[in-house]
Amino acid sequence: MPSRRAAAPAACLALLAVLLTGLTGCGSASGAASEGGKSKDRAEPPVGTPATLLDSNGLTFPLDDYLVPVEQRQELQKAQNVLIDQCMRRYGFRYTAPEAPAATDVYGENGRRYGLSSPALAARYGYGDPPRQTPARAPRPARGSNESLVLDGPPDLDPKSLPGNQEEAEKARTSEKNTRVVNGVKIPVAGCTGESGLRLYSPDAAAVDIAFPQNLNAEANERSRQDSRVVRAIGQWSACMSGHGYRVPSPMGVPTALRLTDLSGPQAVTVANADVACKRQVNLVGVWFAVESAYQKVLIEKNAELLKTFKDQQQARMRLADSLVG
Repeated sequence: MPSRRAAAPAACLALLAVLLTGLTGCGSASGAASEGGKSKDRAEPPVGTPATLLDSNGLTFPLDDYLVPVEQRQELQKAQNVLIDQCMRRYGFRYTAPEAPAATDVYGENGRRYGLSSPALAARYGYGDPPRQTPARAPRPARGSNESLVLDGPPDLDPKSLPGNQEEAEKARTSEKNTRVVNGVKIPVAGCTGESGLRLYSPDAAAVDIAFPQNLNAEANERSRQDSRVVRAIGQWSACMSGHGYRVPSPMGVPTALRLTDLSGPQAVTVANADVACKRQVNLVGVWFAVESAYQKVLIEKNAELLKTFKDQQQARMRLADSLVG
């Protein structure tokens, strides 16, 4: 069975950012925990006749029903900011969250899942990103040593020794071993940032790791890369690219393989157009999507009980977030 142990406080700090990245350009997903990771389950699942597909942006996968959507991730971040401020008030401080930059991506969460696949974006931007205006962040306010200690915890924390849930963290905070005191009150072992993350994502020992569905998602993607049908389709795509004069073994990392420096320059656009045309010719996206979806279904079946528990806990988590932010 996969571990139910949720991410430690240090991992909670960057968790939403990690989830936001999805699988765009991902590499090996080794270490993703699931029952399906056992070697005896490595048989290639049937897929039938793949649909003809090209632009991967907007594809719907079986595991999508369990992944935390961007709107909920943003709501959870706001809720965590409220919890941090509530914690900081206990010590006579206040917390103002830094302004979050607008999260916009014309490629979407799956737009580069199998490499570049949009004919329109390839023709316009090559392998580069469209120009975007990033709002200037306000400078982070200066904090005194006590305020920083309350917010982030001691700088010498060992992440491996941190509590795995809020129940453990509260025991550690009030224990005799914890001698960190600010304004007469013992501070959380990982500061208010760690406490807020545990309250949201790991309130007790029964909490399922918030990243568990994403781990399954990454595992299915990694298995699909090794599947003989995807390997064959990639080989066909590579042969097509050779016909255009480009020797590239994989659609992932084409600019690096061809040493393209100007990702939106004329040469990059020419290569990108050939890349997408070859994907269309061999139906790479259609084959890969069918295979990866099949692996996701296998993992969903093998982890059905834990995924149901995760979904129930996520609904409870969003109710808490709504009560804090609303």
